[in-house]
Amino acid sequence: PILCTLLLPSKSARSVSSGRSPSMVFSHVEPILLPLFTYLAWLLVAAAVAAGPLYLFAHHVPSETALMRDRSKDLLWGPLWHARRWTAWVLERGVDWVSPSGERAVQLAGEQGFVRTQVLSTLVDLEVTDLIGSGGGAQTAQQLAARVQGGVHSAADLKRVLSLAAALGILSVDADKDGEPRFRNTYVSATLRKDHPNSIRSVVILQATVCSQSWPGLSDGLKSGTLPFAAAHPAAKKHGGFYKWLQAEPSVADNFREHTEAVDAYEAVALLVDFQWGRFRRFVDIGGGGGSLLARLMSSQTLNPGMLLDLPHVVQQTKADWARRNPKLLERTQFVAGDLLSADAGEVIPAAEGPRDAFILRAVLQNFSDRDASLILKAVRQALGDSGAKVLIVEAVPAAGVDRRAEVLRRDVNMLAMTGGQLRSASQWRPLLADAGLALRQVSATRSAWSVVEASAA
Repeated sequence: PILCTLLLPSKSARSVSSGRSPSMVFSHVEPILLPLFTYLAWLLVAAAVAAGPLYLFAHHVPSETALMRDRSKDLLWGPLWHARRWTAWVLERGVDWVSPSGERAVQLAGEQGFVRTQVLSTLVDLEVTDLIGSGGGAQTAQQLAARVQGGVHSAADLKRVLSLAAALGILSVDADKDGEPRFRNTYVSATLRKDHPNSIRSVVILQATVCSQSWPGLSDGLKSGTLPFAAAHPAAKKHGGFYKWLQAEPSVADNFREHTEAVDAYEAVALLVDFQWGRFRRFVDIGGGGGSLLARLMSSQTLNPGMLLDLPHVVQQTKADWARRNPKLLERTQFVAGDLLSADAGEVIPAAEGPRDAFILRAVLQNFSDRDASLILKAVRQALGDSGAKVLIVEAVPAAGVDRRAEVLRRDVNMLAMTGGQLRSASQWRPLLADAGLALRQVSATRSAWSVVEASAA
């Protein structure tokens, strides 16, 4: 590259050499080819310089301390967060462009569809990542098979599954001195461990069981208008929907509660940082479930009282959990049991105390049709009275036109399959809020899939 740069003729030299050179062809192409070769040479140098760190990064074996670090508070600077998001989207589209269409469709249906979900589920069910972590590092399939609770039929079959997990980037693999594959945890697989501070075991279990059983009914649901979840779980129709069905399935309900807390561990940090919670004095978490968001809010705003309202059995379980994990917060938290869709829902929600009260509906209204969502909003409006308090609806908000955020759209279709609800754009929120006597004030985006739809009395 240095030689090519030195050979680049200056503008003055090119203007002086107006005569014919012995090589007519070279004299015409030289002003084009030499700069092109120069730029290509420098590009190769840049690629070579970048390849070193990339190679080291790809072959880096993280320590157990690094794998188990709590990353829930890691939040990229705004422009970097947007750059990462768009870079990921461009790379994904690039794969679509360079791959043969049929091959890419097979990948989407296979390794990026049910295969990846079931591989993750298998690792969780067999507790493979826990065994790798407690075993002091890299393990062969034979070593892991000997330690799996209840055993496995064939260590060779286990190795085939683990090899696929490594090929999908879930595990990492190298070879021992005998050439036998040894499997290690990655930053991804480490989060499948029970003791990881950001464990997503519950998320994988829910997706691989309840959700995976419901989504195959999407096509029939679109044709007939029936709920795919109800078709996959006939008992749900008798109980009255997904959340009432959970009451009859305690183990699933416990996992769902853990799933909500796991999602909060990643997304609530951006929500707390990117929205101005300091302007409120009291938080009323309506349909707050296990209270993971309320606990984070009250921990960050150390003087603010809080209130959690949910179904009686949920409130009872949450109070017991908080007594064990958040005993200090119990002193300034009020728990209210009630059904938001009951005939007396307007009496269930306690009245606002002042203009600095925030009535929070986090991932609640997305579960319901417009009719039921309107009933809940009317009950909240009754509780507001003339206090000037605000209603904060925390949900993913799709763009009014084209939305390319797969995570937002996945949640929307999941509501279609699981509860019959939907995500709503700002233009859809306005008439729904107006019908309840509320006015949309603003929609605040965060560095997560969640946005905050703020409303107050019209």
